Amino acid sequence: MNQLKDLLSWILQQKYKIALISFLTTVFLFVLFPYGDLSDLVTSLVAKNTNNQVYVKFENASVSLVPAGVQLEKPLIETAAFPALEADFLTFSPNLKSVIFKKPGGSLMAQNFWGGNVEGSLSPGPTSEAGNELSKISFEGRSISLEKIVDFFNSPVRLQGRADLLTSGSVQLAFLEQPDLDLDFKVSGFNFLTSQINHAQFGNVILPEFKLSSATLKGRLSGGQLLISQAVLGSAQEEMFGQIKGKLALNIVNQRGRIVPEIGEYNVDVDLTLKRQLHDKLSLFLLLASGYKTDTPAGARYRFKISGVGPAGIPSFSKLQ
Repeated sequence: MNQLKDLLSWILQQKYKIALISFLTTVFLFVLFPYGDLSDLVTSLVAKNTNNQVYVKFENASVSLVPAGVQLEKPLIETAAFPALEADFLTFSPNLKSVIFKKPGGSLMAQNFWGGNVEGSLSPGPTSEAGNELSKISFEGRSISLEKIVDFFNSPVRLQGRADLLTSGSVQLAFLEQPDLDLDFKVSGFNFLTSQINHAQFGNVILPEFKLSSATLKGRLSGGQLLISQAVLGSAQEEMFGQIKGKLALNIVNQRGRIVPEIGEYNVDVDLTLKRQLHDKLSLFLLLASGYKTDTPAGARYRFKISGVGPAGIPSFSKLQ
């Protein structure tokens, strides 16, 4: 007890020195420390620890107390697997629970990432039945370039527009298990550009261009299945108005550090109305569904079920009740 009293007494006697040291330390860490010089060091350390597979660069860095976090200016991340990831500012705040248990976690904000802004959070989750550690994740992206998203997945289909994405759920960070996520996806100014795809059954196929005011999708990705509760293309006043529901097998696979979606069996209900001009442009691609066509004064309406296995196979059509 006497030792505690002596310690408290000494602290009180040295309070001004302690306050001065704390103040000077804070000034050094948050004002004088040359965070801008950290970029080369971080670049070197990341390259060394990833066998030169990942390149990280930023122009400047700063640290904030409230909330505790680090902000990077003009960050750039390049890998052999994906196109470059860059933004104007990237702010990361660690999660206290993650720090204590030494697990990945925190919140992230990025400005002008692929033309829009994103916010996300990651925190430790439960352990799965298979014994893998899961993480809770939430992500919100606003006005993201759809073209950048498509390029990221190396898709042969060329799309343009501004995408809003909201998702939350649980994920195994190494994708040893399939994620469990709610999805809410909306694209404004949807532009399907002329694209060429190489189909296993039909050879090279040229897909014509068309434009819509919007496209939306709501659903859930769980157990390797994408459950589409509602997808809408365009509106009744436009050249195309489509309503889609159904499910498809969608596995997210980790191929040596590269995350790749694999599409399997699908079964989808389609209700598609087309104005005459767009219908004539797409008529060649609608031949397989011609038995489920009804002529309308302005064009045509198709109502059918489509099923198959993978994008390379020949789909089957049946009547939509």
